[in-house]
Amino acid sequence: MTRDRIGKKLKRVDLLTRKDVVNVQRSFKIESRDGIRHENDAVSVDLWVSQFCNDNEENPVLYYKKQGEKKEDLEESDFCLIIMNRYQQEMLMKFGKNIVAIDSTHGLNKYDFLMTTLMVVDEFGEGFPVTYMFSNRHDTHTIILFFNIIKSKVGSINAKTFMSDMESTF
Repeated sequence: MTRDRIGKKLKRVDLLTRKDVVNVQRSFKIESRDGIRHENDAVSVDLWVSQFCNDNEENPVLYYKKQGEKKEDLEESDFCLIIMNRYQQEMLMKFGKNIVAIDSTHGLNKYDFLMTTLMVVDEFGEGFPVTYMFSNRHDTHTIILFFNIIKSKVGSINAKTFMSDMESTF
């Protein structure tokens, strides 16, 4: 893995160029529309999630609830998307014993959804994001849901240190 070779002599395989990306895009017949799958954002997100849900092995979507959908753990008007890829899961399991941090960013889009990020501190002392939640709500109930979804994926994480901002939700 490239990350394991940091500080050692990098090889061509460790470096990705724009031409490499274009070649992969062409080989797999991937259309680039700046990540937009549909002009309606809700439909675009739904298409994106559906694409990943069809790939059971590499599906980063841990939880998805679209607005207007009924689920017992959230209100019908709520939106919630929780994602973690396999590498993020490995990083959480590897470094989650030490320091885990959580932070939410407000005002990322016109819908005023929040992005909540769970991070660990890696071997270089850098914050590494291991899970993201995009939601219209930011309350204790939603954060409990977030942690329960993560726990169902990786099991219990017993960090020595948990850091958050001054938000009362955490």
